[in-house]
This record gives sequence, C-alpha cells and structure tokens, in this order.
Amino acid sequence: MTIDSSEEKLARYLFSLRRFGIRLGLENITRLLQVLQNPQCSFKAIHVAGTNGKGSTGAMMASIFQKAGYKTGLYVSPHLFSFRERIRVNGEWIFLSAVQTYLKKIRTTIDTYHCTFFEVMTAIAFAYFADQGVEYAIVETGLGGRLDATNVLNPVASVITEIDLDHTETLGGNVRDIAREKAGIIKPNTPVITSAHNHEAIDVFNEICRERESTLYPVVQECRYKDRIISPEKMEFTVQTPLNLYSSISLRLLGVHQIWNAVTAIRTAELLEGGDSKINGESIKKGLAETYWPGRFEIYSGNPTIILDVAHNPNGMTQLVKTFRLVFHQKKFVLMMGVLADKDFESMIDNVVPQAKEVIAVQPNNPRALTSSKLAEEIQKRNVPVQAAGTVKMGFAVFRKRARDDDILVITGSSYSVSDALLELVKM
Repeated sequence: MTIDSSEEKLARYLFSLRRFGIRLGLENITRLLQVLQNPQCSFKAIHVAGTNGKGSTGAMMASIFQKAGYKTGLYVSPHLFSFRERIRVNGEWIFLSAVQTYLKKIRTTIDTYHCTFFEVMTAIAFAYFADQGVEYAIVETGLGGRLDATNVLNPVASVITEIDLDHTETLGGNVRDIAREKAGIIKPNTPVITSAHNHEAIDVFNEICRERESTLYPVVQECRYKDRIISPEKMEFTVQTPLNLYSSISLRLLGVHQIWNAVTAIRTAELLEGGDSKINGESIKKGLAETYWPGRFEIYSGNPTIILDVAHNPNGMTQLVKTFRLVFHQKKFVLMMGVLADKDFESMIDNVVPQAKEVIAVQPNNPRALTSSKLAEEIQKRNVPVQAAGTVKMGFAVFRKRARDDDILVITGSSYSVSDALLELVKM
C-alpha cells in the first residue's frame, strides 16, 4: 500500500481539522450539506450505530446489496491505511480528485464554522454517493447516534449492533444511557434491527420504537444459528430467521459475534426485500461469502502466525479471546498490545492477558495513545511477563528476536495499533 504525495498533503489538511475535536450536533453538517445541495436525499440509507460490530455488519450489508446488483455506498470509520477507505462505492475507495473537488466547494464553510474532520468527511461521503448514483448507502455513525453528524439521514432502516461501555465520558456511564444515545438514529415508521444481547439496551430500543411507531427486530430473540464449523480460513453455519432458512453460509470473518453480525445483515436485507427488490437468498449468501473486512481477527498464516484484531474495549477483548479459543483451542499467544489512554484499558487487560504467555506493550501512532511503559506497568500487576517496546515497529523487532515457529502473535488494543502493524507487514 503506497500513498502518493498529493494524498499525503490532503490528509495533512483533513487531519488538521481534528484540532477542533469531536463536536456533537447537527448544525455544521447541515451547513455543509446545504452548500452541496443536500445530497443525503439522493439515496436510500441504512444507518448503523452500536459499540462493537458496526464496521463488520456494514461491510456484510454492503456486500449483500452489491451482489444483488445495487450500486452500493459504504461510509465507515476509522480507517487503517488511508482516509479514502472510509468512503466506498461498490467496494472502491473514493477518488482523490473527488475529495479535492468537494473540499473546494465547502472550504469557506469549513473555515468559517471550524467544521471537524468527521463532519467534513460525512458531507463528502454523501455528496460522492449522490454524484456516483448510489442506490443504497450503508452509513456508520462516528460516535453515539443522536447528535452524530450522520443523523441528518432519513434511513430506510436503522441498525444497532452490540452495546457495551465505551466513550462513557460522552455517551453516559451505563448501558441504558449509551443505548439511548445510540437509539437516537431511530426514525418514525422505520424498521430497527439490533444484534444487542443486553436486555437493558433492548428495553430502551423497545421504548423508543414505541414512541416513534417503529418496529424493533431483535435478532438474538428472533433468529437461531446451528451447525457451526470454524477453521482459520472461514466459518460455515446455518441461520433460521422468521422468514427463511439459510443453510451452509460461508464467512471469512471469524467468531460467534460475527455470526450475529451476519444474522443482522441477513435480517436487514430480508426486511428490505419485496416489491422490485433484487435481494434474494443467493445474493445474501454470496455477499456474506465474499465479505472481507481487515483487522477483524485477521490471520496472516506463516511461521509464526500473526493475528490482527481492532478490539479496543473490554467486550472486544472478550470476543477476541473467545474466537482465539474456538480456532486454536487451549494454545496461548504472544500479545502485542497498544491502547488509547482514554479507553478502559485496565478492563481490556483483565479480559485478554490471561490468554497470553507474554506481552509486548507498544504505543500506537496517535496523540491519544498510552505510552508503552505505562501500559507495561499496568500489565505487570497481572503477573504476566511484559516488555515495553515503544512503537509497533520496535515491538516487531522485540518479537522477532525470540519468536519460535509455532508462536502465534496477536496484535490488538486499537485500530491504530493494527494500522501501524499492517504498514509494517507490507514491508516484510
């Protein structure tokens, strides 16, 4: 993966907008979209919120709709390689020239109102989808839902994935408060599909759906899966929904949580099926089979084996360990971990470190990152061998010095840690 100088220059400008922080509210995005002639009205949107699983679920839905023959947009965050990967049409990243064109149109508004990076990227995504003739766009929230910049949409369906404690300083310190913020994307008379397991969260969604005369479809209660077979390459399973039986589904994304993400994508597609819809069982199964989403228990086979996972909160770590045990059973791994200082890294450590035989603490390339020495200090309290390595690149050097062919290296803790690791892996 190489990025040319013009893209680097544009990235520096866009990332400089992060100095305005994260601003919850719809005023700026409304201004930007007015300049761009309200492109969000030009396509059917599926709006996705949740703590974990948004990206994977969104990628599955995008693949299903694309295989059904629809021109499909996908807007996600954060990115691993380039800001361009956040905005895709039929799997292809937005053209650099398009980003430049839209920025010229909205530059005055950005400067006048100090628009944030996410507000600007959201406006560009919607304009690009409109200009590209996108029929369905899967749009992921950035933070929360109620006051997220994406919440100017009037979607044909709202999807809420798993709910857990994350961003508690902004969204609230308990599941009910966080669920209420995420449920801000629920619009009147619109189907709401959720993969949430937490009963408190589901109660909140039911309450808001009643208020807005929308119907809630909780897939954990409505659907079942069986006949699960898992290997390092893929999973196979059968899903029963209230409408259909889908046998021998194949999925390259591994883990029980990914099955529920797949069920959510299936249920959403089913509920939008009908009339002149091109979605059917074949497009659903083919879309799932061809879904690729990097950094989600992504296995690089070799000697040693390397696994990349963007888990960045306690529940994400729990799912990582569960998936590892499903695939590799009782084996332990070498853990390379790098986290952001504003996350609940103590609980993350508690959930993942018991599966590790040793830990390499690193600091991802992000201003919010916890130093590797502070992370190592915290891990040391759990009586696991740990070494502070500095950067991810230095972490690889530490690992290579003592790695054995049968070792498994798991790199996790943040999408930024995984991004740094991917950049190193492409050099190897």
